[in-house]
Amino acid sequence: MKVILFTIALNAALLAGTPTRADTIYVSNGNGWNNIQKFTTNGVSTYFVGNPSQTNAYFEFPWGIAFDSAGNLFVASHDDNKIEKITPDGVASVFATNGLNAPADITFDSTGNLFVSNYGDRTIEKFTPGGMGSLFAVNDPTYPASGLACDAQGNVFATTAWINTIKQFTSNGIPSVFASGGLLNGPIGLAFDASGNLFVANYFGSVAKFTTNGVGSTFATDGLYTPGGIAFDSLGNLYVANEGNADFSSGSIEIFTSAGAPSVYADVDNPFDFAITPGLHVFPPKLEIKSSGTNAVVSWPVSLGMFSLEATTILNNPNWNPVSGTNFLTNGRFLTTNGMTGSSRFFRLRKH
Repeated sequence: MKVILFTIALNAALLAGTPTRADTIYVSNGNGWNNIQKFTTNGVSTYFVGNPSQTNAYFEFPWGIAFDSAGNLFVASHDDNKIEKITPDGVASVFATNGLNAPADITFDSTGNLFVSNYGDRTIEKFTPGGMGSLFAVNDPTYPASGLACDAQGNVFATTAWINTIKQFTSNGIPSVFASGGLLNGPIGLAFDASGNLFVANYFGSVAKFTTNGVGSTFATDGLYTPGGIAFDSLGNLYVANEGNADFSSGSIEIFTSAGAPSVYADVDNPFDFAITPGLHVFPPKLEIKSSGTNAVVSWPVSLGMFSLEATTILNNPNWNPVSGTNFLTNGRFLTTNGMTGSSRFFRLRKH
């Protein structure tokens, strides 16, 4: 039996070989700047929507930003209570207004539902891909949620900076306390790495890391002042938005390797949040395949929960078909067992 391994990126390009980075980083600048900046691989910046003179902005105080699976950028417009949807070409439209009260952070789950933290009434709203909204949960009777993130299992995590707490909500909105006090000091931004560890930006100058078992540690402090939004690129580097000094007249983006080594990525206006879209990357495959009798046991990281497994028996004019069977979760990876037919089979991951 011959097993050949391939993985496919968002644009179905082949991934293999030496790591490189070609992500595009989008940054929301709030507090009157009202624009979204776009950074290329080399840190070259342009204004994706809005401009420095604030004469062409689609929103008032953009806060949370996130991409859907089709590459559309969603923006929480904090001061005018709406969510904007911006196509890859920069065409904007209003996605939602109902149920919004000073929307702050936003995040998508793996099925395309959008979650929005309402700073004005302490609730979390849920919107289907079609834009139908409903109340998902009340974050706290007194304090609003600052940051949001979804894990691969569909749980929603929310920070409450005022009381140094992170809550975990099931997909049905049932709350529990994930962490409180201790390492938390004004928690705002949330992001999961590829292994399912949760990272938290503390507004008073640090980033904390919590394992999948809830064990916490300090990940970084160097170069951090008023950190807010955080996000990972496809190679595991963590980007942190330093919102700015006391009058919000300047800010910066810090970047940390997986080992915690810091560097300044760029100086920006007043960064609040990130959305990172991967370009073509060349890096070690994320699929792992082992032979077990006449079966191929295939696994991939939980961070790729929005991808599905496909297979074909030929690469010359291939006919890719979804791999059937249950995906079990083990040790931070999805796992499936697939019967082999013929002399070889090729596998790939494709974005939903």
